Amino acid sequence: MSLLDSTLFALMVTGLLHPQDAASDHAQLAAAAREVINRTRSLDTLKIDSFCPAPGERFKGVVIFGAGPALWDSREQTRVEPARILEILEQIDGSGFYDWKAVYGGNSEGESAVRITCQVRLQIGALSFSVSQRQKGSQFAPLRELATAVIARAKSAEPGTTASSLPDGIQKIRTGELAPETLELLLHRRLADVSANRGWTLRLEGRKARLETYDGAMRNRAGTRLNKGQLRELTDHLARAGLSSLPVNLYNSQYVDLKVTVLNQVSNVQARQFAQMSAATHGEAQRRFDTLLEVLEALKISLFGDH
Repeated sequence: MSLLDSTLFALMVTGLLHPQDAASDHAQLAAAAREVINRTRSLDTLKIDSFCPAPGERFKGVVIFGAGPALWDSREQTRVEPARILEILEQIDGSGFYDWKAVYGGNSEGESAVRITCQVRLQIGALSFSVSQRQKGSQFAPLRELATAVIARAKSAEPGTTASSLPDGIQKIRTGELAPETLELLLHRRLADVSANRGWTLRLEGRKARLETYDGAMRNRAGTRLNKGQLRELTDHLARAGLSSLPVNLYNSQYVDLKVTVLNQVSNVQARQFAQMSAATHGEAQRRFDTLLEVLEALKISLFGDH
């Protein structure tokens, strides 16, 4: 379940959000879906997630982007033609999806772990809704039928594209073999003074960018998109940074977390004032990391201003 959906569900349970408020959001999503179907809204605003493991199936789920890329278990990319994407959206639209509950099933008494066995999530622009099936409790067959149908329709007879390493994935984005949507980047920076509780988080999913800044209890969020030139420049810098060869711990006077993902290839770096570590400890690797941080901060300012 997405953070938004789990929050909405919790608010409904506690009575802070009335069911009619959620119904209004679902009505807006349904209206947006019909705009996409009627070609009055861009397919590029669409994202569909379907997860439903089945015996004998190679993949557990797929994420379909309106621009065409389909990511299978974050391991392989294929492409789905626009007409097929519209067929999938029409099937969701006609299934009664917007009237379903956010969660079906539950845990046995005393159990804390939750296992999701099936899920469909539809996102159009800023609007989204997901429906999840838990392993225990009542089972909602229409959700499984829809999830498996989405996965089946998205399948391609053509072999998919993979990334053998993070450098390989970044290079394939640069050459167009992999879509920009296969790239995810998260950069979190927080002041070293924990009591200040001040910092920001930049998230990139392909060309989509989101920034969250926080100062104490105050939080601000903004979203925009990278242009093609900005994405090309970013991937050039990621390639030069040699992410796969960076130590997992580096030096910074603040708290910095950087995560870069292409499909299932991941690089994680934490930079802090670690004990017995200085800016000189890791030499050339530290310099590559610092250069990349400067690039990412410049990109943040270019996209969102000097927050």
